[in-house]
Amino acid sequence: MDMWVNNGFSVSTNKDYLDLSLIHNFLSKEAYWSKGIPIQTVKKAIENSPLYQQ
Repeated sequence: MDMWVNNGFSVSTNKDYLDLSLIHNFLSKEAYWSKGIPIQTVKKAIENSPLYQQ
């Protein structure tokens, strides 16, 4: 599955659709469990995620 759309929401396994800056900002500043996480750690997690393997 590359893209699923329903009622204006979409789910994709294509990591090109991810906004790394937005994700990192949330994780490093908002989520209590990952405050201060480096962007390289977020990148590595996405790269190694089985959800985004092509």
